[in-house]
Amino acid sequence: MRILITNDDGINAPAILPLAKWAKRFGDVTVVAPKKEQSGKSHSIEIFNAFEVKQLWNEENFRGYSLDSTPADCVRFAFTLAALIVTRIFPLLSICCGLTAIRG
Repeated sequence: MRILITNDDGINAPAILPLAKWAKRFGDVTVVAPKKEQSGKSHSIEIFNAFEVKQLWNEENFRGYSLDSTPADCVRFAFTLAALIVTRIFPLLSICCGLTAIRG
């Protein structure tokens, strides 16, 4: 299974890397998250300007990218790479609040 992990707290959020390493047991993991914290901008998209994409990790069953844009743009960039998208990581409040399955 191809799995996409994203958030609105940015690529350096403390929970994103441990979650990605845990998810590797279920399939190929791709992390795509904003370069910096983007809380409150989750549904915004960039329509006028290009944004920077930087690959941070490239290992077997595990890739990671940061985008200098919004969480929605992260998903748009990675949409064709994943069959399961995991979002909304809230430490101490819940394990995982948002799971969306796409494609059969």
